[in-house]
Amino acid sequence: MRFPWERLYRDGEAPEEITLTDARATYFRLHKEGGEERFQRDTNLPVDAFMALAGDRPLPSYTRDQANCYRDAMTAKGNKTATVRRRLRVLSAVFNMAKREHSLTMVNPFEGIIIARDGIDATPRLPFSLEELRTLMVACRKSDDDRRHILSIQLDTGARLSEIVGLRREDVFLTDTIPHIIIRANRALGRRVKTEVSARRVPLVGEALWGTTRAMAEAAKVKDHGEWLFPRYATDGKVKGNHASATLNKWMKTLPGVEGTTHSFRHAMRDRMREAGIPEDIRDAIDGHGTRPCGRI
Repeated sequence: MRFPWERLYRDGEAPEEITLTDARATYFRLHKEGGEERFQRDTNLPVDAFMALAGDRPLPSYTRDQANCYRDAMTAKGNKTATVRRRLRVLSAVFNMAKREHSLTMVNPFEGIIIARDGIDATPRLPFSLEELRTLMVACRKSDDDRRHILSIQLDTGARLSEIVGLRREDVFLTDTIPHIIIRANRALGRRVKTEVSARRVPLVGEALWGTTRAMAEAAKVKDHGEWLFPRYATDGKVKGNHASATLNKWMKTLPGVEGTTHSFRHAMRDRMREAGIPEDIRDAIDGHGTRPCGRI
C-alpha cells in the first residue's frame, strides 16, 4: 500500500490525488485509536463495503448519489437504522479527516445524510425486574463459576460487561473500608472505557461483593493465573467483551422468566438507585454516565 505521506517525502511535492484507501490510512495513522484492532475492524467494514459499491477513487470524485446508494444498500439488507447511521458516521469521519489533513476542496458526500424512519425500528432495552434479578442471583450462586461471577458483579454494580471482563486483580480492593473495584483504561493492555467519565471507583455490595470475592479466591488457587481477573475473556492486548456477551446472554435465556441481556443490568441499577433516592450525580458516578467528573479515579 502506498501512503500519501510516503509519496510526499519521496517526490518532494504533495500528491495530486487522495483516494479512499489513502484517506483510510490517514485516519488510522492520526486517530487516537487507529492502532487498535477493534477500531480498524469497525472502520474497514463500511469503507470496504462502500468501495465495493463505488470503487477506490479520488475523494473529490465521490458523489452524494453514491453515498445515498450505500445507505439504501445497507437498508435493503435489513440492517437497523442505528447500524446504518453508525457506519455512515464512520465514512463521514474518514472523509472529514482526509479533507482537513490534505487540504482538499470538496464536499463530504456523507455529511447530513437522511435515513428514513431513523430510530423508529430500535428495540427498547428494558431493565430486569426484581423477580428476574432474584432468579439470576440464585442461578449464579448455584453455578459459582467465573462466568456467573461476572454476572453477579454486574447485577449489583450496573457496570458494563466489558468493564467487568477487563478487570485485573490490582483493580480489586476487598479489604478497604468500602470494598470496591477500579474501572480504568489501559490501551497497551487492550482495556478501554466508553467515555472519559467511565473511569471510576465502584463500591461492592450484595451479589457484586460475593462475585468479586469468589473470583479473587479462585484466582488465588490457580497457579500462573495471571493478573486478569477473568482470563477466559481477557489477555494482554485484547478484552473479549463481545465473546463474553454472546455466551452469557445465551445462558441467561435458559433461565425461566428471564428476558433481558447483560446490558439490562445497567438499566435495572439506574432504576434501583433512583427508587432508593440516590442523587443523580452519585448515580452517574457509580455507573459512569453523564459528563461531569464526579466519582472519577
